[in-house]
Amino acid sequence: GRLNDSLHTLLDTTNLDDLRPLQQLAGNRLASAQLPRLQANGNAYFDGTINGPLDRAAIVGTIALSRFSAFGQTWDRARAKADASAQSVSLTALSIDQGPLHASGSVRLPLVNWSPNANVPVSVQLQFQGAALDRLAEIAHVGDIHFSGGSLSGSLNMQGSLRSPQGIAQIRLQNFRAFDQPLNSAAAEFQLHSRSEERRVGKECRSR
Repeated sequence: GRLNDSLHTLLDTTNLDDLRPLQQLAGNRLASAQLPRLQANGNAYFDGTINGPLDRAAIVGTIALSRFSAFGQTWDRARAKADASAQSVSLTALSIDQGPLHASGSVRLPLVNWSPNANVPVSVQLQFQGAALDRLAEIAHVGDIHFSGGSLSGSLNMQGSLRSPQGIAQIRLQNFRAFDQPLNSAAAEFQLHSRSEERRVGKECRSR
């Protein structure tokens, strides 16, 4: 179809640089958007429609990535139903895997000309399991607490803007060591507020 029409698109590639010509045609900030980088044996797949001219396109379809890097991390798989425009992007039936970590949920992020708007409310609902506690402690720079072993599961329900997030995160840790002490499980709830966090430790914290 013509670029101003509704165009059914099927993409199956091992190199996301294939999309650069389309980004240049779209112009504006979409042309400079940072794409994930596929690793060896990585793949990107899209099956959906592109409606309207590329600089004001509405994109709806299924996205799947395997073996890719984004946000400073390498991921095994990601899949979602996407609905994107210059004003917002929504990801539903979202599924992400990284080693033993599995996360699922939905994300809605308002945009301004394809760029995030830190002052407009977002919606994030995620559930996760199998997160490696050692790795999370390293990312959070709390390695001096000497966490080892164990896994983490929980959920995140966030509203509010990126600048002033609000919501609740619930976590559960199992079979880990802290301060050289073995623990069977622990649970906590975090309430996110503007410019602050409030931590409420759950009732369960059992040692071996």
